[in-house]
Amino acid sequence: MRATRSALLLSWFFSGSVLAATFTVTNTGDSGAGSLRQAILDANAAPGADAIHFDIPGSGVHTITPASALPDITSPVTIDGYTQPGSSPNTNGPGQPDNSVHQIELDGANAGANAIGLRVYQGAGGSTIRGLVINRFSSRGIVLENSTGSNHVEGNFIGTDAAGTAALGNGAGLHILDDGSGEVGDVVGGTSPAARNVVAGNLGDGIVTGAGGGGSGHHIQGNFVGVDATGAAVLGNGGNGIDLAFFTSDAVIGGTTPAERNVISGHSAADRAGIVLGSNVQGTLVQGNYVGTDLTGAVGLGNTVGISMGAGGNTAGGSAPGAGNVVASSSGPGIVAGVSETILGNLVGTDASGTNPLGNGGPGVYIFGSENVVGGTSPGAGNVIAYNGAADANGGGVLMLGAGRVDNAIRGNSIYANTSNGSLPERGRAINLENAGPVPNDPLDADDGGNHDQNFPLLTSATPNGTGGTHVTGVLDTAPSTSYGIDFFSDPGCVSRTKDFTEARHYLGSTNVTTDGSGHATFDLDLPVPIQAGDPVTATATDPAGNTSELSPRLVWSIAPASGPAGGGTAVTISGTSFADGAAVTLGGATATGVAVLGTTEITAATPVLAPGVAYDVAVVNADGTHGTLVKGFVANFLDVPGGNQFYAFVTSLVSNAITAGVGGGNYGVNDDTLRQQMAVFLLKGKHGLCYTPPPCAGVFGDVPCPSTFANWIEALAAEGITGGCGGGNYCPTNPVRRDQMAVFLLKAEHGSGYAPPNCVGTFADVPCPSTFADWIEQLATEQITGGCGGGNYCPQNPNTRGQMAVFIVKTFNLQ
Repeated sequence: MRATRSALLLSWFFSGSVLAATFTVTNTGDSGAGSLRQAILDANAAPGADAIHFDIPGSGVHTITPASALPDITSPVTIDGYTQPGSSPNTNGPGQPDNSVHQIELDGANAGANAIGLRVYQGAGGSTIRGLVINRFSSRGIVLENSTGSNHVEGNFIGTDAAGTAALGNGAGLHILDDGSGEVGDVVGGTSPAARNVVAGNLGDGIVTGAGGGGSGHHIQGNFVGVDATGAAVLGNGGNGIDLAFFTSDAVIGGTTPAERNVISGHSAADRAGIVLGSNVQGTLVQGNYVGTDLTGAVGLGNTVGISMGAGGNTAGGSAPGAGNVVASSSGPGIVAGVSETILGNLVGTDASGTNPLGNGGPGVYIFGSENVVGGTSPGAGNVIAYNGAADANGGGVLMLGAGRVDNAIRGNSIYANTSNGSLPERGRAINLENAGPVPNDPLDADDGGNHDQNFPLLTSATPNGTGGTHVTGVLDTAPSTSYGIDFFSDPGCVSRTKDFTEARHYLGSTNVTTDGSGHATFDLDLPVPIQAGDPVTATATDPAGNTSELSPRLVWSIAPASGPAGGGTAVTISGTSFADGAAVTLGGATATGVAVLGTTEITAATPVLAPGVAYDVAVVNADGTHGTLVKGFVANFLDVPGGNQFYAFVTSLVSNAITAGVGGGNYGVNDDTLRQQMAVFLLKGKHGLCYTPPPCAGVFGDVPCPSTFANWIEALAAEGITGGCGGGNYCPTNPVRRDQMAVFLLKAEHGSGYAPPNCVGTFADVPCPSTFADWIEQLATEQITGGCGGGNYCPQNPNTRGQMAVFIVKTFNLQ
């Protein structure tokens, strides 16, 4: 018995030694002894887990160019390109470029149609592919298919050259397939610097699962996807960056530590995204990634969409430290969610610090389905959603449009500075349930739409409570006998654009209320977070099913007409929400006459006598104390800009946006020349809004004393690269601005100091093409900011009048 046991132990020991064979590639030939093809065949034939090493004579990159597809890998093996003398793995951690040296390249240019670089197939689970450059295979670089799984793909350059900086491509980068035979727990990348893959420059997707299925439990961590080995330059894949689809489940993309972070950027083809979780993907975590930035998280590189989530109970981010993703600089939405997806703790539209803008062109979060969760009231659950929407007609922070998109809880987030390129001022709101504008409250909340058009609360007061918190009171009128969660938010006291609605910069806290049989509830409480006196406070209501309202807006949304004679008596219609019988209307504190409340959304009145050339706040106060103000909502006509003046509407818009107050004495100075010092103020307020304050002057220009009235503005204009002065170290502050110069100033203010317009084509008869200002002038016309001065001319040498300036500023910055 003892002898038999000893024999078994010896048999196990010796079989283990024999099974772990190593096959060495010693040449770049396509077949025969010492070739990679032969090594794969030998490893497949040998029992157990084997290794393929490289020892090809000579220095530099050794390129293996198969004349046909290499054999499938059907037995566990480690193929290690780093065993080639002169090769070395990456040692740089997160936030640093890949410094690995690759000297084994698989070039599939001659391998034929539908060729795969390396295919880990049935029976080969537990294999590792490491330290290779794999490019130009017509189908895919690496395929893991029905192998049982637990494979590792690490330290490879898939789709690039050996330096990792030029795109050579494969049909797709890495494909994981499971048609039922089993593909579980594959690891792409890893948490050590040496494990980082660069998957870039491929014609299709970078990393993709699918066809029959994608398996489960895969980890994709620590990779550069769509960026080169420096992590700083786009080398996008032609499809999606990471595309999980077709019954993939319980995968992890990224993680909560910097070592697990993927950088996924540069996927700019139409309808492509950095990360896609298809409709059959379930239980996947997407955490800690930089999606749309470089390796530092500070520079935007973009995707078309950041993260697209389907319908599978997946999570983007999380409330734990490090779980949130940075999702920035996409040309479209930051995050798209379908059904039952969770979005927590992410930075959507900012850099990795959470403070600097790297906005997505579309809405921060776009919801096209139901039962999604965006943020939460527990610590770390709220997302920061900011600076998004500038390229989208609807834009905004969180957008869902139309009925059927319901039960979406949007709570505890910081949502601010989101805009849109739409023509309506209410577009670009923090939470947008309908395309047409804010959804007014209605009796018993009977209407329907996105989130069932849930009614929002109305605040009657919000003030510092003197003990480090905020005291709020208000009402909620909605469905009867129902409990609601009320979340409170504050914005800075200054509203950047006078017609902007309050957003949700700071989450202040929450409470619960229950409506009575008439659908009414009140609240009166102290919140733990302080505000500054004058900071606006807003709130949302969320019903038991998770339907969150839009933020409570001011009661007054608009007034028409928005200007009229100073002598009073102009019949106006005020639009808004929750107006009640007995409401009082004032303009600049003066009481309007003939007030009639036509319904909860409309009031008519006549304006009081007002001083000319002033923009007045329009306020409505209900008997129950609910109130709202449209800042600078009505302009009493300037004496020199009557209603029939060609510049009337533009002057009114400019003044109602607090960009100028005229020249005094009730006059605007419509025909006066615009001086270069005035232009500095117009441009910077037009660009940044009325809350902008320029830095203190330092004495940049010899002819602009510091301090002086315009010095701060002039120097800020120069600091932004919009002007370099008029030459000789001077700015020429009191010189009129010529129309040709104005074209340059406007376009640089709009597009940035590095902007260069397209080449001219000869649009205007008096603007030779080419010439110094021709490109700029013609681009101004292309953007419909100007039509010239008439007769097919632009009049480039003419001074720019203040009336013309009003047109230029309003059109350039889309002021309402």
